[in-house]
Amino acid sequence: MNYPITVKNKLDEGLEFKISKFKEIIKKTKPHKHDGYFEFIYLFEGEGYHWIDNKKVFIKTPQVFVLQPNQLHCWQFTAIPKGYIFMVKESFFDKVTEPYLMNLFNCAKKELALDITDIQVLQFALQQLYEERGKDSLERKSIINSWLRIIFENSFSIPDLKVGNLNTENSIYSKFSNLLNTDKNIYKKVADYAAILNVTPQNLNYHCVKQTGKSASSYITDRFILEAKRLLLHTDQNINEIAFSLGFDDSSNFTKFFKNNTGFTPVNFRKSVFNSTI
Repeated sequence: MNYPITVKNKLDEGLEFKISKFKEIIKKTKPHKHDGYFEFIYLFEGEGYHWIDNKKVFIKTPQVFVLQPNQLHCWQFTAIPKGYIFMVKESFFDKVTEPYLMNLFNCAKKELALDITDIQVLQFALQQLYEERGKDSLERKSIINSWLRIIFENSFSIPDLKVGNLNTENSIYSKFSNLLNTDKNIYKKVADYAAILNVTPQNLNYHCVKQTGKSASSYITDRFILEAKRLLLHTDQNINEIAFSLGFDDSSNFTKFFKNNTGFTPVNFRKSVFNSTI
């Protein structure tokens, strides 16, 4: 797929965790993605808005945003932002020795934004995490995990959190979902994903329906629609170029596909968003 949106990687090679202070400048960033890691962004000052995929979210500090790997976003600040951002790969958490922390992380990562339950605890814990940056010791990972546990457990309201519920991330559905949402290529057929996961298409579809009530093909359609909306809202590509980017043979097939699944033609969808007052 010829993809026109920039993909960034702010984690140095070999790193699985990094924390930094948010850049204190007023600027508009270009739409982009981050490759292979989650971002937790805490802002305690700042005004403006945050585009996350197709949603324009007005910044009301204090506020915490959660970005998935390869999720598109950009910023438009009207006042100087202050805060912290930490980036973490899922592989940073040991599912065997740290199951409770892994559960906290799995629940938190599903949210677009998290409600803050204790601002003082959150800011103190983030400051401690920040002071650990650059340190090299055998205890460093344990210290970081301790502060992360405090942050997830005591600073956020996490809707899906159930103590003792160790959400398994190795199910067929979970692997399919991760592949679908993080891989740079989007395949049109369930059989393509089934082949990568070494299961039959029927088995993949069974696990999707069992877990969520939705078929595997429905998830693939949703993924195509999400990418189409990203390109319509965050690039200057015309409809022909977007259709080609998404692997459609011609724009008429893409327009029909998009309208059947959204009720809008691509042109009307683009106009409806940019002519709205959000």
